[in-house]
Amino acid sequence: MNHASRPQTETSSTHQKTGRKRTFPVLPLALALALTCLMPPQGFKSIAQPNLKTVPITFLIWPTTVDTRVTSGTFTRSLNQDRRIMVSGLPGETINAQLCCRATKNLSDMRFLASDIGDLVSGKYIRSTDVTFSVGRYLPVDETSKMTADPLISLERYPIPGLVSLPVWVKIPIPSDYPPGTYLGGIEAAAGAQAHYVEVIIKVLGRPEIEPPRQGIDVRFALSPEILATTHAVSPWSEPHLELIEATSRLLFERKIHSLAVPLHLVGPGNEMHQLIRASCPSSWDPKAPSFTLDFSRLDACLSAIEEGGITDSVLLEAVPDQDAVFNYRNQQTNSIEKLSLDPSGVDFDPWMEGIVPALREHLAATGKADLCTLAFPRAPQNEGEDGDSPKVIIRTSSRRDLASRMPEFFLHSPLSLSRRLPWTRIDAKAPLEAGYLNHWPLDIFQQPGGAASPSGSMFIVYPGPLGLLPSMRLETLSQGLEDARAIRFLRDEIDRQRKNGSADNTLRLAAIRKKLEKIVASVSSSSYPVVPIDAARRAINTLIREIQAL
Repeated sequence: MNHASRPQTETSSTHQKTGRKRTFPVLPLALALALTCLMPPQGFKSIAQPNLKTVPITFLIWPTTVDTRVTSGTFTRSLNQDRRIMVSGLPGETINAQLCCRATKNLSDMRFLASDIGDLVSGKYIRSTDVTFSVGRYLPVDETSKMTADPLISLERYPIPGLVSLPVWVKIPIPSDYPPGTYLGGIEAAAGAQAHYVEVIIKVLGRPEIEPPRQGIDVRFALSPEILATTHAVSPWSEPHLELIEATSRLLFERKIHSLAVPLHLVGPGNEMHQLIRASCPSSWDPKAPSFTLDFSRLDACLSAIEEGGITDSVLLEAVPDQDAVFNYRNQQTNSIEKLSLDPSGVDFDPWMEGIVPALREHLAATGKADLCTLAFPRAPQNEGEDGDSPKVIIRTSSRRDLASRMPEFFLHSPLSLSRRLPWTRIDAKAPLEAGYLNHWPLDIFQQPGGAASPSGSMFIVYPGPLGLLPSMRLETLSQGLEDARAIRFLRDEIDRQRKNGSADNTLRLAAIRKKLEKIVASVSSSSYPVVPIDAARRAINTLIREIQAL
């Protein structure tokens, strides 16, 4: 694809816009020894400081946890509140943090900037331009009759409404090769001549010689290419459509999600099978006809866009028929589109399977996609099982309801801790976590999030935006849960490594650390409702990582 001609998406533009960020020197040692709530980090002196005795404060900003949903009426700021973001993470982890901003009047030019975040001992620093900011947009939610923030919008300057508390999402990536240490910096929120400061303290954990796992668990979202095109008002399989597929894959890859499902629906508003695989026969459907043909060019374009975005581990192609499912094909004799019934228990189903599955399997092998794709096609219940010729082709009964039942949805009105908790519940599972649809049932999500018997927001994890795709707060907290799972795996691996190489005295201490770890994991994963403070649980795990490194 021609990347040079592609428009920037909302997601990718945050990495391109450097005008809203500045590079500042690492904080001096004096500041590191005397961090206070009210002292702004060095490097922000370029913005005039108001005389607070004579200039009224027009806005305030303060930190809150990523598990917290900021409501429009939230106001928990006090003059004595600690204005510091204090977090820990492993090399390669993306730190998520959340600020709350509230103005006394409408502001049109709120801007957020970061300093470099550096470690004075190693001289390493996280560049200010790598720190990204997004403001949450509120949506109406029927279930609560309240406005709820979820889509995250990245701009250089934000219009901030008066007397409304807005969530500001901050992402700080820790480079994978950075050594342990305490990295110090700051965040500035400014409007006009006024500015407020939030200090950032990041403790990087881990040993340089021990590489943390690439991901904690395998998560798989379902992407409907047809609905993606409809939602964004682009022609299916046009260049803009392929751009959106690639951008979706990249958005997931950046959040350490390496698998994707493409449900090949055969009925309903998103009939992807008709879009991805076009068939023709000399007359009526007959897979043994000499000139029977299948056109996989659109499927190839879809898979290529997914791979270019970064998803290279696994793509599940799953046919999902209901009892009234049909497969369209062109009758070459009459040059018309005919329909083939696809009831898994009907007489037309086996000939369809005999025509589609072997041809698709051979095509994926010929194009080098056999190691990427798993095929899942429905069968009558008495014939369930795996195709003996290829373990990559799974034969199973599937329907829309079956597919939905395997996908634990997290709704727009649900606590953010619910989506963060999902990876904790699957930390020991071998099967991937199928987390739901990225976008489903196209409608005006910003006016009416509900639709098609789905609770508000359940069908959108990635939102349509004027410049491309908008990530959601639910996706970001799910990503943070994946980082948590990665830290848990890292700690388990380190315990096992030291147990093999350590002394008898260490064995007892390692057993005690392992017991504490599993108790923390169980407290989060086994709770029936996400009432356990997951942010506190992650801090406890980070404490155990520091403890084991001291052995």
